[in-house]
Amino acid sequence: MGRGGSMRACHVVYSYFPFDPRVRREVETLHRLEYELDVIAMQEPGEPRVETVLGARVHRIPFAVVRGGKVRYAFQYLVFLLAAAALLLVLHIRRRYDIVHVHSLPDFQVFAALPERILGARVVLDLHEAMPEIFAARFRLAEEGLWTALARAAEWMSCAFADRVIVVNDVIRSLLVGRGVDPRKLVVVMNSPDIHEGMGRGLATPSVPNLGRGPRIVYVGGINPERDLEVLIRAAARLHRSDGVSLVIIGYGDSDYAERLRALARSEGMGDAFRLLPRVDQNQVLAYLSQSDVGPVTYQRNPITELAVPNKVFEYAAVGKPLVIANLRALRGLFGEAALYYTAGNAEELASRIAELLRDERLRRGLAERAREVLDRCSWAIMTERLRRLYEEMLSRAGSWSSPVSVEGAGR
Repeated sequence: MGRGGSMRACHVVYSYFPFDPRVRREVETLHRLEYELDVIAMQEPGEPRVETVLGARVHRIPFAVVRGGKVRYAFQYLVFLLAAAALLLVLHIRRRYDIVHVHSLPDFQVFAALPERILGARVVLDLHEAMPEIFAARFRLAEEGLWTALARAAEWMSCAFADRVIVVNDVIRSLLVGRGVDPRKLVVVMNSPDIHEGMGRGLATPSVPNLGRGPRIVYVGGINPERDLEVLIRAAARLHRSDGVSLVIIGYGDSDYAERLRALARSEGMGDAFRLLPRVDQNQVLAYLSQSDVGPVTYQRNPITELAVPNKVFEYAAVGKPLVIANLRALRGLFGEAALYYTAGNAEELASRIAELLRDERLRRGLAERAREVLDRCSWAIMTERLRRLYEEMLSRAGSWSSPVSVEGAGR
């Protein structure tokens, strides 16, 4: 426990804050639970080195990620790990953290907390993804190759080092158990949205551009090849010709990919029925999505996406939109009959599924209701309770390094 009797935690993230919605949501939740919080993150140009955001004191490390190959990524991970470890130690000497909460990627970032663990702090590793699968997909590695084996070894050692490991869904939990991670360490905290956060908390309701009188599809989120937004544009172009559908994409990410999307929309004849707009306030994401007629969630098929349940699928469900999603393992396993599915990469099939929804109000209503039932079973209120219990049980065993805490219902 920190000086003065307050409970203190520090989050470490190889990303920008409050850019990452998962980190932001967890930090804001823990602040409401009256933890004193610090965050160590990257610094974007123009951001202050130190400031208070969402109740947390944010300490930023000047660091720019440069895209490259495996060696480049490994080097950047290592440099940030060393810088974060040094800053974390300085802050810990001043603040005496009870818990250090490290977010992946990379998994081995958790070793930045080695001095704090030796000094008695508890360590949480929060796995946003499965790192071996990311490496295999991103660099087209053989499943049994050297780099994939190294990623699996790093994953196992990182989980073994941490006192507790948070994962984003049951599929990844099962994968880790199969790789030898102690199941008693694992807690599932899903990427379900905080509905009150996403609807803007009193901010003016945003207006999506009016691109015509036909149905409208609105996407708000990451802009990168993995999201397979090309297939969404091709499907929307088909529906524009048949049903007057317009498409608005709002987001952030790969600028080269964004230009490719604009060029594709032009070549597909979308014209004024397409807009690609910059990132918006995170507190208004759900308000923007509420103006869509359907909730399409597109993904490439690769080892990462087979395990992923993105924020977007929960966000569309939260605003009552019927889902059309890529037929991938984790998504299908969670939503079952609460969505329509298309084969990843197949624009014609995606367009057909969306058209089916647009022409059948009863189907739209039924799917939206079933998707909301799925969301209710894994709502952020439930995830908040899991996070609260995890932190409290860790703190109650602050002097013990054995007997991993079992959080009831963590894998359900």
